[in-house]
Amino acid sequence: MPHVLRTQHSIGQGCFFSEIHDWDGVHFHLVYDCGSGNGGIPTSDIQREAKWFNGAAVSSDPALSALVISHFHADHVNGLEAINMSLFGRVYLPMLTDTERDVVFIEAAYASPSAIPLLSALIYNPASLFGDATITYVRSGGDGDILAPTPIDVIPPDSFVSIGRGRVTAMSGSDNVSFGSAAQSAARWILRFYCYKDNSRIARLIRMLTILKFDRSMIYSPSRLRDWISANRHKIQSHYGTALGISKQGHNIVSLCCYSGPPDSRNPVPRSNVTGMSPWPYGSFGRGSFAGVGTPGWMGFGDLALNKRWTEVEEHYEHLMNNLGFVTVPHHGSKHNHDARLFSGPRKIACFSFGRENNHKHPSWAAVEDVVMAGGLPFTVTETEWTRCTQVLT
Repeated sequence: MPHVLRTQHSIGQGCFFSEIHDWDGVHFHLVYDCGSGNGGIPTSDIQREAKWFNGAAVSSDPALSALVISHFHADHVNGLEAINMSLFGRVYLPMLTDTERDVVFIEAAYASPSAIPLLSALIYNPASLFGDATITYVRSGGDGDILAPTPIDVIPPDSFVSIGRGRVTAMSGSDNVSFGSAAQSAARWILRFYCYKDNSRIARLIRMLTILKFDRSMIYSPSRLRDWISANRHKIQSHYGTALGISKQGHNIVSLCCYSGPPDSRNPVPRSNVTGMSPWPYGSFGRGSFAGVGTPGWMGFGDLALNKRWTEVEEHYEHLMNNLGFVTVPHHGSKHNHDARLFSGPRKIACFSFGRENNHKHPSWAAVEDVVMAGGLPFTVTETEWTRCTQVLT
């Protein structure tokens, strides 16, 4: 019988989500983002959670396991080096051209100078971090005919398949692995990606880098790059602020969204047991466990401005939106990113991952209230260990 352990890890202002699967003895896992804090040095909280994950995932088959990076802000990636990278055979990243990488890199490096070595490796040369893992770049809607991503294989054989943007790149024809019960053996488990890239803003920022005479060779000299950033700090801030609408917040250059769950809503509904900290009744916080039957799908959005891209996301995922039972709320629950329509339909567990003393006012109480009004369960996950939110599907 399949068994899935989902965890929104208690790392504070950032994101670290994992799934550990056991399909009748076939073990594999998924990690979506791994970072916390606003700098380049992983916090002690993420070190603790990475150690917990490394121990829990040790029996998984690396060839069947996947790491997904939504975007390159330090609070989503600075914990990667705390994870045992030998646990992953597949890595999924947003697809970017060289000049787009420059734009993304400078944005992330400007905000987190101490993370420059990690960011440069992750953005320009991810193979240096992930060893023998297969690296797959996921196209966005506006990429046209640029180089196609590495083919996505079946994970694991006959049970877990990955679906690229808008089309199946690998699909199993076998129904041997069940989800829920042997009588419903046609069920499978998939990853489906949606990569959003703001091409118009990226074009403006590429022009800015040209004006400021950015030299890509600086990525190999962190001290030289820090000097360039320091000398151009106000100009960089001004250009990025104008292009990204920082005054209005909610904008992000790129976000790779990920759905993990059965391929359609006809799959058996599993038993679900959730443990975490929830502001329920609304306005008070307490840790509790909630057992019941729920829809099995999960989705992460990175820092996507979902309220501005809702129609695209809904059209891309179609019926899978009705299969969501667990969501990691975009951008730590920012009022500038969430969309109340995400919480409609089946009752959902909504995880807000944020730092207790963050200065961004995350999460928005309006977002928490939207979950409650839709009949869902909001869970607040901070840097405190006992706020870790777990879901067990059987």
